[in-house]
Amino acid sequence: MRFMKRLAAAGITAAMVFSMTANVYASGWENGPLGWLYQNPDGSYASNAWELINGAWYYFNANGTMLENGITPDGFTVGADGAWVEGIAQQAQQAAAAAGITEDDVNAAIKAAQEAGLTEENLNAAIQAAQEAGLTEENINAAIAAAQEAAAGITEEDVNAALDAAAAEAQNAAAAAGITEEDIAAAAAQGQEALEQAAAAAQNMTEEDAQAAIAAAQEAASNITGEDVNAALDQAAAAAGITGDDLMQAAGALQGLLEQLGPGFTSAFGF
Repeated sequence: MRFMKRLAAAGITAAMVFSMTANVYASGWENGPLGWLYQNPDGSYASNAWELINGAWYYFNANGTMLENGITPDGFTVGADGAWVEGIAQQAQQAAAAAGITEDDVNAAIKAAQEAGLTEENLNAAIQAAQEAGLTEENINAAIAAAQEAAAGITEEDVNAALDAAAAEAQNAAAAAGITEEDIAAAAAQGQEALEQAAAAAQNMTEEDAQAAIAAAQEAASNITGEDVNAALDQAAAAAGITGDDLMQAAGALQGLLEQLGPGFTSAFGF
């Protein structure tokens, strides 16, 4: 009888120990048939949620498997090992926050890009072209820094001085050629007068007159050949006693004069 009591007591004790240990689970990773699973200490499995495991974030699908090499439903990237990859978007957000850029600033920039017709395809094409050209962020920053440094050394006084020097060079060239301000003013006045006369003639001309003049000019031009033009030039030159050699010498002299006057004169007067 005493033995039976001891046996019963041992059975009750074993049952109590078993019941106390039955809810203790070996939490951790499990390699299931569909992928990696993670069992929590309470025996449940992570699903449709993020889990922070050993300092890294992992996302588990509805069936409990870890997502690998993909984008989570909330827009984050995970790598081949399933751990969250801090992508460009997250880095950009952190950089923007550090620079004091607000969400309103970002939205305004997006709106401006959309109004300018800038699409994601445009951006991707530009990025690809820059990459193919070997353009890196370091190259861009270096170019910006060089431009800023060069621009910082140029003042408004430098610009005005350069303009004044160009004007003085043009005036000196004109003076060396014997061209005075009165000559320039007279030429401008003649040009203005010719324009006014042409405008007055155009006002007095009817549409029928204009059409008739155009038709007459077209008819006359259609009867003139290249040979006619060359013959007329030759006759004019012969009448003036000008030979081909004279023309070549004149052209050479004109070219030499322009070279002596310099670029300031040629650019100022359109030669």
